[in-house]
Amino acid sequence: MQDLRALVVDDSKVGRLTMQRKLETMGIRVELAESGPEALDMLSRQRPDLIFMDHMMPDMDGFEVTRRIQASPALRDIPVIIVSGNDEAGFVEEARQAGALDAMTKPPATEALESLLASLQSRAGEPAVATAPAAAEPRVEAVARVESAVAALRAELDERLARQAASLDELGRRLAVLAVRPAPDLPALSADLEQRLAAGLAGQQARIDRQAAEFETLRETLLARLDAQAGELAAKTGSLRQDLESVTGEVGRLGEALRAARTEIEARLAGLDAALETRSRAERVEHAEAAAQAEAAVREVAADLVAVRSELAALQARLDESRLRQFVADAVAGSGPAPATRDDDSVARDELDRLRAGFRRLTGMTLLGGALLLVIAVLALMRG
Repeated sequence: MQDLRALVVDDSKVGRLTMQRKLETMGIRVELAESGPEALDMLSRQRPDLIFMDHMMPDMDGFEVTRRIQASPALRDIPVIIVSGNDEAGFVEEARQAGALDAMTKPPATEALESLLASLQSRAGEPAVATAPAAAEPRVEAVARVESAVAALRAELDERLARQAASLDELGRRLAVLAVRPAPDLPALSADLEQRLAAGLAGQQARIDRQAAEFETLRETLLARLDAQAGELAAKTGSLRQDLESVTGEVGRLGEALRAARTEIEARLAGLDAALETRSRAERVEHAEAAAQAEAAVREVAADLVAVRSELAALQARLDESRLRQFVADAVAGSGPAPATRDDDSVARDELDRLRAGFRRLTGMTLLGGALLLVIAVLALMRG
């Protein structure tokens, strides 16, 4: 709507100013004309996008001006809206027959104007709603809302004034009609009407002034509240900023402590790894030495076992040889074998028992050495 230009044609100054304020509030540029001939003269020099035409005007009414606009090839495509206090059902159709796009009650409501302009822009292929501006600061936005509310109230007051002006215009026309009729009490009636109208206008003006003062007081109160809330918000923001800085410092200190603890833990872990490695090496050396000692012991036991076996074999051979000799001697002498003396048998048996006991002892030691080697090997595998 910001690029639209409108021409408002009305013989009433109040009506012109009311329409101008309404349209400019919507972002429309407005030109004013107070009569039909003036409007036609302006149209010969410039071309608006939209025309709001008052119905009842002296010299040339709105219908006649609209017909002349429609008769011009250069102007006929400009939308014309007839504005009038006449709200009869057939008035809209009469306005359309004269060439107007539509007709509206005077003064037109803001909602009706917005709907009409949205419809016109939709026909022209333009977006009906402008893009919303970026969000302002809270205080600025609140002030804008207050000023918008005050503007809306002022627009409503303007509408009321326009209605009063329209009523006065209608009364003036009726008085003009009555003036041509002979009536003995017309001067008194006219004076009475003037007094009533003056009183009504004075009352309306007093109410308007009172409401304007109330609106101004409300605006100042709201602005004071907004200032107080802005101060509170600034104080809370400062407190939150201090808390944030404190928390940030504490987090930094905790981070430094964690880094120091991590460094210490890593150093301790490195020391433990070195100690474990040293201990593992020492245990491997100890295990190797123990295994070597066990292996030497086993070899020694094995050697002893071999020696015992050799002695047993030699003893058994000597015993067999002794018995054989005795047997041969007895056979040559012609007598049976003489029983061996108990001393010889005892000595031989004792020697044999001794050798057998030594053999068993050596065998046990050999088994013990093998078991020890096995245990050492298992421990080495578990630690390795």
